[in-house]
Amino acid sequence: MGSGTDSTPDPETVTRLRRELAYLGSDTASAPEVPPAVTARITAALRDASGTHAVDRPVLSRSQRTGLVLGAAAVVAAVVLAVLTLGGDPEPQFPAGPTASQITVAPSFPLSEQDLWEVVAAAPDLGPLADPARLASCLAALGYPPTVEVVGGRQLQVSGRPAILLALTGDDPDRVHAVAVGTGCGAGDSDLLAETTVRR
Repeated sequence: MGSGTDSTPDPETVTRLRRELAYLGSDTASAPEVPPAVTARITAALRDASGTHAVDRPVLSRSQRTGLVLGAAAVVAAVVLAVLTLGGDPEPQFPAGPTASQITVAPSFPLSEQDLWEVVAAAPDLGPLADPARLASCLAALGYPPTVEVVGGRQLQVSGRPAILLALTGDDPDRVHAVAVGTGCGAGDSDLLAETTVRR
């Protein structure tokens, strides 16, 4: 080795130590055999010691327990709030029938009450809305459920525009709701021109 201040051994010393260690590792007479009783005691001690290495759970202080309870309560409150906010009713939040914000109504209905009852009594003339799919699409655009019954219809003019009068009944058979729609009434566009309700 070099001087006492140098911590790195010289290459010759390293080579000599490796050679001696290799010789001792291959020399069977360099160490005596371990007695079987010693081996048995070491094995038994290792087996007994394997179960005793359990980690002790730390004891929480009162303030730590309070913080843990408050944290859990905050998580539960956040989950409840998220469910209430995001898990709403999938149905639309507006009434089934048309509302003032959804329609534009003419000042007066183009037919008198007596004329409306004649439309109900006659065979319906729905023009382009005679197609059931197009009629269902128009009624949906007006906000009516698929169960509404069309009891009459007539083609007419409203303010110089071609239109179709639909006479509809709901839960009350003595009441008829009449709507006049443009010929473009369909999905997403009610094209409502006028509406009224009459009673028998």
